[in-house]
Amino acid sequence: MLTPIEIQNKKFNKSFRGYSEKEVDRFLDKVIVDYENIFKENLELKKNIELVEKQVNHYDSMEDTLQKTLVVAQSTADDLVDLAKKQADTIVKESEFKAEKIVEDAKNKVTNSTKEYERIRKEILMFRTKYKSMLSSQLEVMDHYSDDDYSFSILQDVKNIENIDNTEEEIVTDLKIEVLETSDDVDNDVVIEQKEA
Repeated sequence: MLTPIEIQNKKFNKSFRGYSEKEVDRFLDKVIVDYENIFKENLELKKNIELVEKQVNHYDSMEDTLQKTLVVAQSTADDLVDLAKKQADTIVKESEFKAEKIVEDAKNKVTNSTKEYERIRKEILMFRTKYKSMLSSQLEVMDHYSDDDYSFSILQDVKNIENIDNTEEEIVTDLKIEVLETSDDVDNDVVIEQKEA
């Protein structure tokens, strides 16, 4: 491409009937000015094109980097979602297992409590039956002897014993106290059996 200086320095050969030199010079001066403007504009456009190409290359590089980053981010997000799902499944399974264990433990406690209740109830019934039976037999024994027969029989035994200075009344009183103490001991034994049960 011609430069404006080359156009300006261009010399033409003169001929006998050629163009007017002044007219050609004036026209060439106009062409030189226009061409110089176009040449400068062309240079600026080339520089701009290079700059734009550099920017485009930079943006292309950034786009590649962003695409790779997006792929990595998407992959990481997918991995995180999978991990979160696995953790959620694990937590749900553990919670279900714990809930089943709690329910099973509660059922076992209820079963054990029911068995313990039944055992205690049976022991109470057995105790009541034994106690009633014992009281009933004691009542039968008491009903069998009248007060006079009992006192007379005891007095006979006492009279046979030597060296006793007590009167009949004192002996009967002592025997009654002894009988009461014996019945108290029976009641205490029953209470002790009940506590041990």
